[in-house]
Amino acid sequence: MRNIKWLQAGAAGVATLALLATVSSPVFADTGSTVSSSTSSTASTATHWTVNAGPMTKSGVMAMSFFPNVITIDAGDSITFEGVGHTVSFPGINGTLPSALSPQAQLPAGGSTYNGSTFTSSGLLMGKPYTLTFTKPGVYPYYCLLHPGMMGVVIVNPAGTPYPLTQAQYNAQAQAEEQADFNSANQSIAAFKLKTQKNANGTTTYFAQTDAKESQSYAMNLSSVNNSGVKGSALIAFAQPPSQSNSYITYGISVKLAGLKPGHTYTAMLCEGKSGSGVMVPHSKFATVIVNSDGTGTVTGSVEASGLPQGVWNLDIYNSSKQVVATGLINHPSWAYERFLPDTLNIHTGDTVIWTQTGVNEVHTVTFLPKGWSDIPNESLMPPPYGGHIYAGTGYFNSGFLVPGATYELTFIKSGSFAYRCLLHDVMGMLGTVNVTSQPNVVTAAWNNSVENMPSKTIDGSTYVPIWYLMQLLKSAGIQTSWNGSNWNITSDTAFGSNSVSQASGNGNVHLYVNNHMMSSMEGKVWKNYGQGTMYIQVDDLLNVMKAMGMNPTFIGGTLDFTPSAHAGYIPSVPSGQLSNGSSAASTSSTSSTGTSSSSSNTMSHMGSMN
Repeated sequence: MRNIKWLQAGAAGVATLALLATVSSPVFADTGSTVSSSTSSTASTATHWTVNAGPMTKSGVMAMSFFPNVITIDAGDSITFEGVGHTVSFPGINGTLPSALSPQAQLPAGGSTYNGSTFTSSGLLMGKPYTLTFTKPGVYPYYCLLHPGMMGVVIVNPAGTPYPLTQAQYNAQAQAEEQADFNSANQSIAAFKLKTQKNANGTTTYFAQTDAKESQSYAMNLSSVNNSGVKGSALIAFAQPPSQSNSYITYGISVKLAGLKPGHTYTAMLCEGKSGSGVMVPHSKFATVIVNSDGTGTVTGSVEASGLPQGVWNLDIYNSSKQVVATGLINHPSWAYERFLPDTLNIHTGDTVIWTQTGVNEVHTVTFLPKGWSDIPNESLMPPPYGGHIYAGTGYFNSGFLVPGATYELTFIKSGSFAYRCLLHDVMGMLGTVNVTSQPNVVTAAWNNSVENMPSKTIDGSTYVPIWYLMQLLKSAGIQTSWNGSNWNITSDTAFGSNSVSQASGNGNVHLYVNNHMMSSMEGKVWKNYGQGTMYIQVDDLLNVMKAMGMNPTFIGGTLDFTPSAHAGYIPSVPSGQLSNGSSAASTSSTSSTGTSSSSSNTMSHMGSMN
């Protein structure tokens, strides 16, 4: 693959994303037909051909390739590329492509002809076809700059060379290639099972996905060429993820051969376009083929790439005369799923959802919009994470860009039905809902970033919760607390306001102390919990004490929130009239708690493909 890197978050990248996010008519492909038209052709005159870029099914599967993957034409012929949300970009003579953040990545370049010497690109396809005429014979790989694992190859023969296939035959081939992608995606989607984890604090964690998981290995057979008798098998598999020092995925290649001639020398090579093209896949290398006395042999190699492309790489085995004796096509399906898995979650208050970007060909966001917003008013809000990791149903919460392997985590502490979306692909139907309900006899308590589900008792309309669980919540929030059976002491220099007022009157059996100063005497009740007697106190009494200490706790719908201002979310200030639904946004910023998304690699330094 040429020198094309995963996108990085930046101003130009944001501008590209803004354009993509406004595409109103994505191209959908029925799995039984291709968008390309049929055209008869002859070798005696210049011929017009058609290639389809990244079709998408109505169910949300996008094929991440060009169809057909490889097309062979003659010098003087032209190709029209059809698609939405992709670029068709041919490198210049040195094999390099511009940075995806460069304005060149978004704009047409190079004119209407191509001879391999100058960077030539469609810019961002927004529904209008792109036509390019090829004037010089050669093997020309090309790429989508927004989906770096998405590539195709145009092979240009001298004018007058007979064509190997007609447009109708290429259409049939393209349909089979598209269907292979769709089938692979559908198998992965069908295999998805939502995993959950019960937590010690009484909550449940749900492991959801943005996109679906694409296989990162490919097994293939090598067939004999020219009656050489050499054949074999190969496995290409994920070896190392991208890093700050290397933006590519590293794939290991292992090859087993038979039919070799002992004492002879053989070499392996990844070729672009077709077997024997002689155009080596960049960043690929192989060790020496080891030949055994029985004619078997092995060789290992590797390739660094943004992903395994479909149908454009060939693994060739050469003899010492530079003749291909065995070959195999790497026909790895390449796709992305522009949906959440699952798109609807039913959970309880206190539960946590962790979304993971499992696909290698895309980038997504998980975004909850404030009330009154139908979309983000400004694309600058798209890349940065907002809102923290505790969601109470209000404010702007955004994961930022989730590149392959990145995760985003939210804990839900309020009941309700909450819609969310991918800011990049919502127009394509990437929408989700989290339905949150409270559990009977359970109170969800939150203090800043700490959440605890605790058993509760309700008597005559009053709710009671155990002191022991409240202590666990405070400890997880970094507040020291102790209990000796009658005295509950809380120690903190910062958690409570300086205007605390003692509520020490009363003859209760539970004495609450803050920093060794008695604040209240409350009536506690003992109930058995897990077979042991546990002291419970009334939530209303606790609220009164906390309010007297300068706090503003709330108890609504089974959720006891000691620090509601920390969970109100963040509503960015937006100039009047910029909201996409036509309403204006007041400059009402709640206390900001900017969240972060995590990744196995550097989340924001490797911006993945987007559509």
